[in-house]
Amino acid sequence: MKFGFWLLFSVINFTLFAQRGLIQYSRENGLISNEIRDVAYDRKGFIWLATPKGIERFDGQRFIHFKHDPVDSLSIASNDIQGLVFDGDKTIWAFTYNKGLIGIETETFHISNYSKRNIASFGSNRISSVVIRNKIIWYTSVEGKLYSFDPKKKKTTPFSVYRSDSKVIGLNSMILDRLDSSNLWINGMDGLYRFEIKTRSWKHFKFKKSTDINSGSASVYRNEMSCAVQDSKGNLFIGLKKGGLLYFDQYQGLFKSFPVSIEDLKYQEISSIQWRDSRYLYLCVLNKEIILFDTKKKTYVRYEEAERSAVMPYHIIKFGSQLAIASSNAGLFVHDESLIYGTKIRTETQLHAIRYSPDKKNAYRLMGNSTAVLKKLRGNGPETISLKGLIDAKTYYYLEDGSMLVVGANGLVRIVRDYRIVKKILYPDHQSIDKRFQNSLLVGDSLLFIGTLDASLLCYKLSDFSFKRIYSISAETKLDETREYFPLAMVYLDGAVYFSENEQLYRYQINSKRLDRIRLFNHENTDQITCLAISPRRKLWIGTRASGVWSYNLDTKKLRNEFTSFNGLQNDEVNQLTLDSRERLWILNPSCIAIVNTLSKKVQSLEKRNGINDVFGITMTPDSIYFLQRNSYVVGDAKEDLPIQKKAVPYIIQIRDMNGFSSFSTDKFKYAYNENNLVFEFGIRDFSNAENNLVSYRLLGLDEKWINGNQKNEALYHNLPSGKYVFQVQVLEGDESAITSYAFKITRPFWRRWWFITLAALAAAFSIWFFMRSRIKRIQSTEQMKAEFSLQINELESKALRAQMNPHFLFNSLNSIRLFILKDEVDNAADYIAKFSKLLRMILNYSRQDMITVYDEIQSLKLYLEFERLRFDQDFDFDLQIDGQEVLDCQIPPMIIQPFIENAIWHGLMPRTEAGGKIRVSFQKQLSGLYVMVQDNGIGREKAKENNRKRSLKEGSVGLQITKDRLRSLTLRTKRQNEFEIEDLIDENGRAIGTLVTLYFETPN
Repeated sequence: MKFGFWLLFSVINFTLFAQRGLIQYSRENGLISNEIRDVAYDRKGFIWLATPKGIERFDGQRFIHFKHDPVDSLSIASNDIQGLVFDGDKTIWAFTYNKGLIGIETETFHISNYSKRNIASFGSNRISSVVIRNKIIWYTSVEGKLYSFDPKKKKTTPFSVYRSDSKVIGLNSMILDRLDSSNLWINGMDGLYRFEIKTRSWKHFKFKKSTDINSGSASVYRNEMSCAVQDSKGNLFIGLKKGGLLYFDQYQGLFKSFPVSIEDLKYQEISSIQWRDSRYLYLCVLNKEIILFDTKKKTYVRYEEAERSAVMPYHIIKFGSQLAIASSNAGLFVHDESLIYGTKIRTETQLHAIRYSPDKKNAYRLMGNSTAVLKKLRGNGPETISLKGLIDAKTYYYLEDGSMLVVGANGLVRIVRDYRIVKKILYPDHQSIDKRFQNSLLVGDSLLFIGTLDASLLCYKLSDFSFKRIYSISAETKLDETREYFPLAMVYLDGAVYFSENEQLYRYQINSKRLDRIRLFNHENTDQITCLAISPRRKLWIGTRASGVWSYNLDTKKLRNEFTSFNGLQNDEVNQLTLDSRERLWILNPSCIAIVNTLSKKVQSLEKRNGINDVFGITMTPDSIYFLQRNSYVVGDAKEDLPIQKKAVPYIIQIRDMNGFSSFSTDKFKYAYNENNLVFEFGIRDFSNAENNLVSYRLLGLDEKWINGNQKNEALYHNLPSGKYVFQVQVLEGDESAITSYAFKITRPFWRRWWFITLAALAAAFSIWFFMRSRIKRIQSTEQMKAEFSLQINELESKALRAQMNPHFLFNSLNSIRLFILKDEVDNAADYIAKFSKLLRMILNYSRQDMITVYDEIQSLKLYLEFERLRFDQDFDFDLQIDGQEVLDCQIPPMIIQPFIENAIWHGLMPRTEAGGKIRVSFQKQLSGLYVMVQDNGIGREKAKENNRKRSLKEGSVGLQITKDRLRSLTLRTKRQNEFEIEDLIDENGRAIGTLVTLYFETPN
């Protein structure tokens, strides 16, 4: 019977859950609880789970928890979730035992709670099953009533089950009729009910003798129905609470019973039913196992005892080729039928090798743990060939004459065509273990190369089993790890055997018996060689311990690192390399088996999701590929392409604003300028290969390269400038990728909008115009002031000139000339006229200049003093003092000192009664400027005022005022200090002895 079950499995190619691609997710993976009460798929293929601790949404990579929070009114109403139903659109509906209904939108995760707490007319908070029709929710209560609920109108309508008695019945599950959606089928504790929505009428169907198709059989009529599915004809398969399956023909109203004939499952509840395809049904035997029911043959198929899944199943659901199983205590199990590769065959002992005879008619499997045996796979030979005495069998070979050669750790066995053992070469038990055989290589039909544990390479001649040592590792480098695996690999091509020892490669020329060392790696990329494969194109493929697969061209001597974890491999450790007839390279590593097209460089993988894991070796035969496991192997067609690859699907969950911590859905495409600190939550939907996905993301408009997104579920971006962006998430598997995108825009702030910029530009233009206009006015006003100032200076200078050349001075000068002529003092008159004319010419020349040197000023003052002295008959003396030559280069206004000298002569010296009048003019240069001092020994200012008050006041005041104005104008123009000070000189008795005038001119530093 067991063999018949297994044969049926082989026919339908139904793979085993426990060993073939069944992936478990539990609390260790982030699941909130290992007790799963129900499971559902939404439209995009995400899995939703009902647990006693809340609701989970799972994408194969991450769990999103929905839990009740007493202080959060927006959380789910209860954690005690009984079941889940997807409405086919965008809402998952969860029902509870005492808190009513919970609706969760699958895109936005918006939660809505419906119960008597917030809807007074709500039917019952204790819900047992739910179906959805035209957005109306139909649900049954634990009390045995049916309700329809409109969540939009928040209206509930009850429909009580009509019974002749008043007994309350339990309603367990409910389905919507596939052919007539106006009918509901409800499983109850006392049979099957049909409710017609249009007529609101009930019909009750009980399984009893009168409704049993096989009424003559001794059937046990059990009506506690738990679950049901409908076939294409509209008839129902119904699971029973106390075990077994019913078939119900709704058109005849008759039942047919299919009891479970398996003894230990006979009375176990069928808690869930799911179609596998149009013929087979998955039956979930509550907390036991999953069995298969053939609806055509009406027979059950059960897994072998060693292969039964320990999932403790509670509920099962299918989505495409993917199966999700809710376990009552082991979490979630996911199985994808389309990914399974090959057929799995169990063995009693470990399989070491499978080979076909040269004519492909015979094949044996080399098996055994301590004692090796050959078991027939095909052909006419004996079923088993015992290899007693041969321990730790390694491999065997078919020779051209049809005989077989078996290699073990302790020797060789030769088996001829009639399956007789003709020769054994076995080491005695006391032989050192270091001599035991390891790897071997058959060359032609005559030579066998064997590596031993003492790091030696032996060559056996099969004609007489003589041997010679080809290579032996030196004593200095003979390490345990080297001896254990030596040689790590051997291949043969064109009369040469290539073998490896750690990172070294050797070539042994069989004819010339020459041994060459091929240095492959340098000190920068040294790695241990683990395996070799060679192609007819004279390319040597090299597997390494930590750097993937290398290729070495035997003709060009070029070494190249071909395949690593950076370009398709899932792991850089390579345990075996095998080339098939299509020159595809099969790479065995701890993570998976990679299949590489050596021409296109395309990499594909076989792994746990394909039902292939824990493989320690790959064996190629002309028509099959064998993946060796401990007590089983998987065999696939050598000509078959790889199975369809299920690609991971990237998606974007939501977007959050870090400023206000608000969340946005992917339906929002425009953000304000201050909503520019965004977090993008993303995920990868893949229930079979999540650990091997290469995930990356980028923000087009900001990021130039993809950013590694493995072990992440969100991307943060701060202070994004306004503009258009596209956030992308990519999943890379091999050389193929899947990308999802989310385009959005961050708007400009108002000060960067066109209308604001236009207004600002107009305001700026007006401001510039106003500024320029004001500036022009200021310039015009300044120029006008300068013109007026220049005019004022000219007037002051004219006044000064007129003051200096007053009529008295001219009259007195001309009168003095007349007296000189009348006295016949021609020489004096001529000298006077000459000095007078020279002084006038000098005054006129200097009056046209703003500044003159002290030297020029002294010349004019000297001429003026001599002229006045001649005029007053040598009545006073004068003295001009200069403090250094640098004084002569200083600049002062022209004729600025003359008025003070004139005042000293006329008002100080002339009124003196004594002789000896004197004027001293001194020039001193200090750090801060030039000091000019005019000192006389006249009568003083007070005495002069008394002598001629009216005249002195008039002329003195005018001359001094003109000089003050000139100095003030000079200060305004040069921004330097210019001033004078008049001081009366007195003796110790208080009598006036003269006047001192000090002029100060600030000079540049």
